[in-house]
Amino acid sequence: MRRTHRQIAEVAGEFLERRLTTNLSQEQIATTCGISRKHYGQIERGSLPTLTIAEMNHIAGALGLVPSIRVYPDGVPIRDVGHATKLRRLLETASQPVTFRIEVPLPVVDGRPERRAWDAVLFRGRERCVIELEMRLRDVQAVRRRLDLKRRDDPAESFVLLVADTRLNRRVLAEYGALFARSAKAPAHADSGDAGGRKVAADWATAGLGARPSSHRQKPPQRWRAPPEACPTCR
Repeated sequence: MRRTHRQIAEVAGEFLERRLTTNLSQEQIATTCGISRKHYGQIERGSLPTLTIAEMNHIAGALGLVPSIRVYPDGVPIRDVGHATKLRRLLETASQPVTFRIEVPLPVVDGRPERRAWDAVLFRGRERCVIELEMRLRDVQAVRRRLDLKRRDDPAESFVLLVADTRLNRRVLAEYGALFARSAKAPAHADSGDAGGRKVAADWATAGLGARPSSHRQKPPQRWRAPPEACPTCR
C-alpha cells in the first residue's frame, strides 16, 4: 500500500510541476477533464488513493504529458502449482549423499542487491548442479540471455535446463531450438524427449539421485523435453 501511495505522489508531483510551468489553474485543468476543482486538487496533492489509469491519462493529456507505465521484476514470483509439482518429482529422486535446495539465491557481488535465484541446486560434495525449469517458452532469446547471465555470475560444475513437454514448447523448440545450441560453457549434450529428466537421474544415480530399477520405469504424467545440444546434464 505504501508503494501505491508513493507512486501516486510521484504522479501528482509531475502534474503540479507541469501545471505551474504552463501557468494553468486547477480550475482550467479540472474543467478540461470534466471533473471538479476539488477532485483535481486531491489528485494533485496525492491524497486520492483511488486515482485510475484513465484519470491519469486524461489529466496528463490536458497538461501536455504522456504517461508511461513499466513493470519490473521485484523479488521471487509465486510459482504455479504445475511448476512446483514438476520440480518436486525430480528432486524426490535425490538421496544421500546428494542433497538439494530450492530457490537458491545467486551470490551477492560488490554489494549489489541480488534477487535472482536458481530453481533448484543439487549438491554432491563440493560439486553443484544448478537446475532451471521452464514451463512455457515464449521469448527464447530472453530465456537464453537470462540463463547465460546467471551461469556467468554463478558458475557451477553442471547445469540442467528442464522444459515441460507441451505442444507450445515443442513447437518453439522445433523452430528456435538452435538458439540454445552450444551456449556458453555448455559443451555437453542432453537427450531430447522425456530423457531430459531421466538423464539427470541416470548421471547422478551412483551418487544417490534417481537410483531406480529399470523395471520401474513408467511413463510420467508430464514428460520433459530438452533443447538439442543445449542442456548439459550433471556428470
